[in-house]
Amino acid sequence: MIKEHLWDWVIFLFCFGAVIYTMIVVREEKSSYLDSAKKFRFHKFEFLIPSWWSINQEISTEQNVIFHRADTHYEWFAQFKWIEHYDKNEEIADQFTKIISELHIELDPDTSYSQNPGVLSSHPLIQNKEIEVMRIEGTGTLEQIERIYFDGFLMRNLKDKDCLFLQSRSSVLNGMLEGPYFEEALKRIQKI
Repeated sequence: MIKEHLWDWVIFLFCFGAVIYTMIVVREEKSSYLDSAKKFRFHKFEFLIPSWWSINQEISTEQNVIFHRADTHYEWFAQFKWIEHYDKNEEIADQFTKIISELHIELDPDTSYSQNPGVLSSHPLIQNKEIEVMRIEGTGTLEQIERIYFDGFLMRNLKDKDCLFLQSRSSVLNGMLEGPYFEEALKRIQKI
């Protein structure tokens, strides 16, 4: 009887070991994020991003940088997009709504929420009225087909009338894997 199920047990123990290993790696990433973070300069700002984020060189430009994880296969990316000028008479919420609409994202009203400015409320750039920020986070549908987890920030420079759109997007199941690091990178934003 043991011989009949030996391979089943071997496969089970291998899968169980892989899950435990993954949990340890994720836990270590959280504790080592700041120790291994790298500086990333984008236009007028500097971020501390996780060392495991890679720039997708094939589709990134000077105005639009896409990060991904080259070491995993789950669906996630972060976008840092520079927008030169904005209409100073347009409310930040209206501009954000247009950007999300252009991305063909329809957010779920019951699971998505707006934070203005959310985790950045005590940041010196906001306290000194250098930037205004709006954040929208939650689940939604991309192009009326694909279910996604979306975390987006719109940061408008009040002096120079340019802005930065940042988003972290993934499948719904992977939404919480890179989200905390995306948020930490934004909390540590510095103006250069």
